[in-house]
Parts: sequence; structure tokens; C-alpha cells
Amino acid sequence: MAKLNDAKSTQCAILDMAFNLKWFLLQMGMPTGFLDTVVFKAVHQQTGGHLKLILSGGAPLLPEIHKFMAVSVCPLVQEYGC
Repeated sequence: MAKLNDAKSTQCAILDMAFNLKWFLLQMGMPTGFLDTVVFKAVHQQTGGHLKLILSGGAPLLPEIHKFMAVSVCPLVQEYGC
């Protein structure tokens, strides 16, 4: 059981590091293809694997949700209000 907990904490640490690295690279306008292929492919596949852009309207998303979707799935655009 301890081995499983260690593996999960290691996977969480790697995912967290990859998430922060990809966010940094996106902010700098640099390519993120390696991280998309190796780390975030499973997350992208859970949304069907064909998303290229997410549009959100009606109400603002929480900043944490926007950041997670934009980093781990695909670009996200929000438009709401008058």
C-alpha cells in the first residue's frame, strides 16, 4: 500500500510540474507539443480527443477552471454579458 501511495504522490508531483511548465510556456508563446503528447493526452482523450477550441458563455468561469481547461485540454474563450 505504501508503494501505491508513493506512486500516486509521484504522479501528482509530475502532473503538477508539467501543468506549471506548460502554463509558463503558453504565457511565453512557446510550443508545448511534447507536454501535450506525453502528459496531457489522457486528459484530452477524456473529452473525446477532437476538441480544438472551447467556447464558454452565459457566466464567467472560475479562474482556476479556465486555467485548467486551457492548459490541459485546449484553448478556451469566454464571452458573457452584454
